Amino acid sequence: MSLQIFILGLLSKEDHHPYSVKKMISKYTKDVLEITDGNLYYNFDFLYKKGLIQKVQDVQGDNRPSKTTYGITEEGRKALKESIYETFKHARSIQLLYSSLLFIDLVDHSRLSYMVSETILEIKKKIEWIEALHKESNENLEFDEFRRVEFADFIVMNSTESLKAELNAFERLQLLLQKQS
Repeated sequence: MSLQIFILGLLSKEDHHPYSVKKMISKYTKDVLEITDGNLYYNFDFLYKKGLIQKVQDVQGDNRPSKTTYGITEEGRKALKESIYETFKHARSIQLLYSSLLFIDLVDHSRLSYMVSETILEIKKKIEWIEALHKESNENLEFDEFRRVEFADFIVMNSTESLKAELNAFERLQLLLQKQS
């Protein structure tokens, strides 16, 4: 979905052919995200068949295949906005929002802010639940279980640290959204 958001987002600004989109993905992600030609063309074909993008121009080249330039349709613009909202609604990791964040100017920031606040509450509840469960299980230990506790402590500590990092990222995003609303 994030590649489709990226494609639709770029096409919402101007028409492109798939190769130029691939170069922009490389540029925007500093080559962290690698897209294969097969995956890229599959997504273009998928969006085309769904009527979200359209062929704008076919340029024939000497001794090479033609380049097809695509543009976004009105249906594609609607789908892009809804995809961004859906991504925010279901994101439990800040990384899942990266492609949507690049096109955040196309949607309502206050609506996104509300969704992020819901995610923040869910993460806080999860952290509390893990810590409470861990505390309860440590209170009921018998002597032979102490060896396993070290590993359980490691798991709990790692889980809560990861969740706290996500919480911090979502809280920073919340501040950015509120500043721009």
